[in-house]
Amino acid sequence: MEKSALFAVYLTDGLGIRGKPDLVAVAQRLGLEVREVDSETFEGALIRVTGRRGGIIAIKTTILEPGRKRFTIAHEIGHYILPGHDPLGACLPEALESWGGWLPGPELDANEFAAELVLPTRYVRSMLAPGHPDLTNIQRTATEFDASLTATTRKFLQLTDDACAMVWSTMGAIKWYQRSEAFKVSIRTGPLDRGSMAAHLFREGPQEKPNFEEVNSHVWLNPPNDETVERVLECSILLKNYDSVLTLLWIEDLGLAQK
Repeated sequence: MEKSALFAVYLTDGLGIRGKPDLVAVAQRLGLEVREVDSETFEGALIRVTGRRGGIIAIKTTILEPGRKRFTIAHEIGHYILPGHDPLGACLPEALESWGGWLPGPELDANEFAAELVLPTRYVRSMLAPGHPDLTNIQRTATEFDASLTATTRKFLQLTDDACAMVWSTMGAIKWYQRSEAFKVSIRTGPLDRGSMAAHLFREGPQEKPNFEEVNSHVWLNPPNDETVERVLECSILLKNYDSVLTLLWIEDLGLAQK
């Protein structure tokens, strides 16, 4: 577990919290007031005076999904709790629930903290880890913990023993991806291959129910991985509110392919 995520564990242990936390109550116990505000730019901001306890967490009023709103509150609590996170100003939408390598370290750390606070590993492990990858099960866990599908899929990758990866695409191009420990092969970057389900969703719109489908390995993998891996299973879902596609990749035979 990342050091920043451990701070979330220490926080909930210290406050005696079990299960899904009430994030507004957590903020209040830390001396932070959560306020919804009108904003055309940022989604969350921590307003405080350096060296003084407490402050204000400002959350954009028009955030639609409860899971996104909870993650934003948790992200700002992370900035308050994590060492060295002095007042950083507003957090833009692209900084939240993202694990792209281009993000500044403090934003990545706050995302790791938030993911653990919203989805405590000790309570979601049994829900996410057993069996084969299943986006329906990930969605069910997200609903139960009032978390976003993105954060829950990321948590799944941290817990699974299978070779899986999640890919976030916007405007027909891969923006960032994350891999499970077992997913050792390299994923393509740049524009989506037209043979991918993700590209199809951008062209044709959402499917009735997302399921895993087999695609050619070259659609997602860089050479020479696309030749050593026989098949890739892809499950993609269109997220209309973000004009983006979230993809879960699964390589069943990756262990055999690497021997």
